[in-house]
Amino acid sequence: MNIDTEQKRKRRKRVQSIKRMIIALLAVWMIVMLSLSVFLLVRVNNLQKQINTANERIEKVSGLQDDLSGKIDTLEEAMEESAVSDAVEETETEKHNVYLTFDITDPEDEDTIKQTEDLLSLLDKNDLKATFFVKGTEDEESLSLYKKIAMKGHTLGITSYSGGYEIYTSSDSFTADLSRMNKLYSEVTGSKPKYYRFPGGSKNKVANENMEKLQEILEENGLTFVDYNIYGNDIENTLESVVKYKTSVIRIDIDREEENLVSEVSDIITGLKEKKDTDILPITEDTY
Repeated sequence: MNIDTEQKRKRRKRVQSIKRMIIALLAVWMIVMLSLSVFLLVRVNNLQKQINTANERIEKVSGLQDDLSGKIDTLEEAMEESAVSDAVEETETEKHNVYLTFDITDPEDEDTIKQTEDLLSLLDKNDLKATFFVKGTEDEESLSLYKKIAMKGHTLGITSYSGGYEIYTSSDSFTADLSRMNKLYSEVTGSKPKYYRFPGGSKNKVANENMEKLQEILEENGLTFVDYNIYGNDIENTLESVVKYKTSVIRIDIDREEENLVSEVSDIITGLKEKKDTDILPITEDTY
């Protein structure tokens, strides 16, 4: 009997120990869970604060981006306006050089001489200098006219002695004609010519000789050839064509058959003067 009682006591004691252990484990588990909950709650709260701070920064950055974008747009608009303004100003202030050049086609004819004299008076009246290309002549009146052109400060250039295309037969014929014309020019002005106009232009299709070779001959003789981009014996066409070029070289033939030549040149000069930022100049060393 005593043995059974002792065993029961020991069993109860073990059961109680187990219960206490379970209770202790439960208590520890609850404490751990509570601590973890508190930790997580604090952590969540901190994360929420960080999220709120991040959102505020994002809003500020977004605001700055919008403001910067607006400023960039404004700057681009200002730059575009400035570019347009500069382009307009450059267009408005860019000088347009116009060179009036006259070819005396028949220097020995009295009407041609009279037209040239009247043109010189017209240029004097408008305080302008021009360029005259002359051909060979033997009469004193024509030579006197050539000298007068040079003495008045106009540029005196030369073309072939005859003014015809026979000079293009060969380089020798071209050189011989040029030598003859140089001599005549020197007798009239006391100096060497500087400017030459090819009969038919430097790109004519009638020359048997290579035009580049003839240009080299001119260069060897200290001459610069002068082409033209506007044929000026038509007032309306001349004034309309001038605006197409930054530099306009107008060729006008002094021809006895053109009765209204001086009047038409006067109208051309008037039209050119009415164009903004347009200078009427003679061919000089500054041209090239």
